[in-house]
Amino acid sequence: MTAGQIKRKGIFYTIASGSVFSVYPICVRLILESVNIETANILVSMFASLLFLTIFSFKGDCLIHYKSILRNPKQIALLSIVSAVSTLLFTEGILISGPTKATFIMQLVFVFNVLFGTLILKERFLKSEAVGIVIAVFGTFILAYNQMSVEIIGTLMLLAASFLVAITGLLSKVYLRKMNPITLAGGTPLFVLIFLSVYSVSLGKIDISFPMPIVFYAVIAALTGLVLSYIFLFKALQVYDLSKVSGIRTFESFLTVIWAFLVLSQFPLQISF
Repeated sequence: MTAGQIKRKGIFYTIASGSVFSVYPICVRLILESVNIETANILVSMFASLLFLTIFSFKGDCLIHYKSILRNPKQIALLSIVSAVSTLLFTEGILISGPTKATFIMQLVFVFNVLFGTLILKERFLKSEAVGIVIAVFGTFILAYNQMSVEIIGTLMLLAASFLVAITGLLSKVYLRKMNPITLAGGTPLFVLIFLSVYSVSLGKIDISFPMPIVFYAVIAALTGLVLSYIFLFKALQVYDLSKVSGIRTFESFLTVIWAFLVLSQFPLQISF
């Protein structure tokens, strides 16, 4: 495979990952109308784990994937702990700021990934990435400026979530040098489910009663946010730079705006100065 083909492959998987993930914040917002943050994330992680089990079984290599997961428990556990914390913060940010603002602020992931890619992975820094950093930081300030007393809380949570998501990107990029992307994608939500369940049960934060439509939303969130997006993202990171993948995925926030308008009838950015 030529360098050009590898690049096109990386771009394709990145666009696919961002496209399917754009639906995830909308589903999460719908779920949060009936259950708390912990229950929402447990449901999504549970269905993601079941979907991956189905995928592994359908391919006929279920044991191969799970044996690989068991051979790399420390790596997947670390990735999953960071993912679990970032997911809780992101979900809280969606609840406070709404899915569209939350997704736009989360574009700060790009800033952190450029830094990680350049300083740690020794990726080449481009002028276009510098422009992207300025836009991301300026956009976050504009979004946070509106109703500062309320928005600052959500912004800080989303800032922390952005940093942790960038950490997961860095860890994934390193782990994919030796691990199959589908194995890593399937192992992560399983471990996230375990960590979130222990955390939520110990604090008594699980809602055991919820309406049936929540199950539908949780399945869609799992399929788009944790299954397809993970598979496409890890396949992209396997062949393409972390900073480039993150830069391309900034378009997903605009797709989330469209979904929010169509599903939630929310027009995203009403900013007052």
